[in-house]
Amino acid sequence: MASLHTLNSADVAQWHSCRATLTPGDLVLLIEEGCYRFQTVQAELPAQVQLFCLHNDLQSRGLTYPTAQKIDYAQWVKLACSAQRNFSW
Repeated sequence: MASLHTLNSADVAQWHSCRATLTPGDLVLLIEEGCYRFQTVQAELPAQVQLFCLHNDLQSRGLTYPTAQKIDYAQWVKLACSAQRNFSW
């Protein structure tokens, strides 16, 4: 079962710590300031790891990433409940 990694920081060191723990099938969700890292995370994402962005946080920061898989709060809850483990970075 996959783990959900929620990244709320734009700090690159935080992303590198998160990336080091990712395994195939894991999910990464960018929220809050983590949304600013979308392009970096997308470029460095290991194979077979899905990337999501919280739609409200993208909107509130004026960010538009056409390739981002955007989710709402209800979908976030579903991801968290379906994941075996949840990590916050």
